[in-house]
Amino acid sequence: MLRPGAAFLVVVLAAATAFAGCQHDDSILVVEVAGGLDLRPMQLSVTMTAGGRTKTLQVPPTPTPFYLPTSFTVELDRSITGPVKLMIDALDDVGSVLASGAATQTYINTGGQTVIAVTLTSVGSP
Repeated sequence: MLRPGAAFLVVVLAAATAFAGCQHDDSILVVEVAGGLDLRPMQLSVTMTAGGRTKTLQVPPTPTPFYLPTSFTVELDRSITGPVKLMIDALDDVGSVLASGAATQTYINTGGQTVIAVTLTSVGSP
């Protein structure tokens, strides 16, 4: 569940309301991000590799303070079946890395929704 102030991280998809009644053409990844309660990131730098391509996203696009846990969605062409690799850095107000985490999802629900959980660990933590 999103905490107040973090709701902006959820990317709203135009077809989200149609999800319950029919299968979406593209695949939807729901990325759930968790970390220590002491983390106060301003932005997540997300590197995603899928289907032989790598893409970097900034979530939110403009740095804004938020709390963990939070989540966001990514839409993939249904031709991508997996694996999907995610690397996430939580950034502070000057772009320094506060925490990092990674996850790999071997298979995704093609044309449907797949949840991928990423736990961030503070930089310098054992």
